[in-house]
Amino acid sequence: MTDTSALYDDYHAWKGWGTAFAWTAEEGRYYAAEFAVDPTGLEVLEIGFGAGEFLGWAKDQGARVSGIEITAASIAAAEKAGIPLLAADFEQHSALRAEFYDAVVAFDVFEHLPPAAIPAKIAAIARSLKPGGRLILRYPNGQSPFGLDPQNGDATHLIALSRAKIEQFASGTGLRTIRYGGVARVRSGNAARDAVRTARHIVRRMIEAVVRFAYGTSVELAPVAVHVLAKQAPSASAVVPEPGKE
Repeated sequence: MTDTSALYDDYHAWKGWGTAFAWTAEEGRYYAAEFAVDPTGLEVLEIGFGAGEFLGWAKDQGARVSGIEITAASIAAAEKAGIPLLAADFEQHSALRAEFYDAVVAFDVFEHLPPAAIPAKIAAIARSLKPGGRLILRYPNGQSPFGLDPQNGDATHLIALSRAKIEQFASGTGLRTIRYGGVARVRSGNAARDAVRTARHIVRRMIEAVVRFAYGTSVELAPVAVHVLAKQAPSASAVVPEPGKE
């Protein structure tokens, strides 16, 4: 497999990330929708926090946060902000405390991992979650043709992911899918922009219905998927996409 580690040396500049741990009102609405519960007082770990928008939001809502990163700029920003850091290879030396976290979050991260490393990381995360604790993942949807753009827009992406693959990686860990679908739709705060987004969403839903009918499939077609797994959760067979998801 091609070594892409050198690409992370200037990853912040390439991504155009700004002020660390700052978040906008729209981002706050989005994180609240994906997190789905009040984070006040919860132990929350974010893997691959990047510019730290989610961690900044969670901390400002009263969560006790910690993070994992590999880029020097992100690590330096977290140290300056007083955010506890854990090792990126946490699965190799029991860096995560057992049944300690209420939620572990990884937005746009697992597609960067070597496939062989994912099962051990998920198993370590599962051990670190409290009963009922959740693993919240977001990744390019490898089961959709519309996921090709986000998947192939970054040379550090090493694996195309899907619900089936994540559930296969998580087999035997006690994690079960409780929610799966496109990213949450939230207001931008701009009426004209929101009207355009609504129109696009309606057209997309029409196209998706035609594609599903033509190919006889019920697969999720959103470009990016959000996948929530819970420890000792109900059977994944009962999961249905939530209203308001793309």
